[in-house]
Amino acid sequence: TGEFRLHPFDYADAGRFFPNYDPVDRLRAYGVFGGMPAYLAACDPHRSLADNIQRRILEPDAYLRSEPLYLLAQERTVTQPAAYLSILRAIADGQTQPNHIAQAAGFRSPADIAPHLQRLQEFRLIERIVPITAEPTSRMSRYVIADPFLAFWFRFIQPADALLQRGLTAPVLADILDGPEGLDRFFSRAQGAWERACADYLWRALRIGKLGATRFDRLGPWWQGRGATESAELDQVGLLRGRVSLVASCKWRNEWAKPGDLNDLRRTAALVDAPHETRYVIFSRSGFDPSLVSIAQIEQVVLVDPDQMF
Repeated sequence: TGEFRLHPFDYADAGRFFPNYDPVDRLRAYGVFGGMPAYLAACDPHRSLADNIQRRILEPDAYLRSEPLYLLAQERTVTQPAAYLSILRAIADGQTQPNHIAQAAGFRSPADIAPHLQRLQEFRLIERIVPITAEPTSRMSRYVIADPFLAFWFRFIQPADALLQRGLTAPVLADILDGPEGLDRFFSRAQGAWERACADYLWRALRIGKLGATRFDRLGPWWQGRGATESAELDQVGLLRGRVSLVASCKWRNEWAKPGDLNDLRRTAALVDAPHETRYVIFSRSGFDPSLVSIAQIEQVVLVDPDQMF
């Protein structure tokens, strides 16, 4: 007689399915398999991430080999699944604006895909996001795939279908793990699984009091402009009653975060009128330069690496 909406696990609970992985690979596993319990439970925690991708996604009889196709097939109101698939593929490839999505998906104009975008939001397969300081109706919006596994599948698996059908899983796996546009770059892109994990950590930290007196009631990305020379972006901004209280940068690089990263964060935060008492947070996959650690201790900057996230 009622409806109970079940949400996917966040990165931390998803990571509990891989207790033998180091924190970086737990995060990567979340970037591949997302937060759906059935997908996570299908993995073998005693095997490496590469083996789980191979056995659970790439092989012809793998459990998740064609999962997104089944998801759309289950929706009785979807009469043109190919159109929805092409739109999802365009978004997974990094197209975020309706006109670019339409063009990449083979449609004539954004108006042609408007009903499809609406339905995909209703299915909770995609999300429309706006800068955290903007009104929900703002035209400064982006479309992103809501579930990390779906984004991963449309980015890496569907384009490699011809290879996978012929059993050529090795080059596909090599492209995922070691290619220049591979998993780490995919995981770290704007509004991707890494930034989602950082946001979830901040909500957890707020709940258990790890941010001290810093509070926020809304949290999300911020950006302005579209040109390469005039755009600016903040990975996460926390607002308390409409006023900026926290600004975070999410670095997924194979090097320490440095004092220059904190300076860049402060300069960009000035564009959202961040007050003097704003709390600054830097997430870094590879840790922190000792000089940045010293600055952070004096200025109460929060530094978070993957170890701390678990």
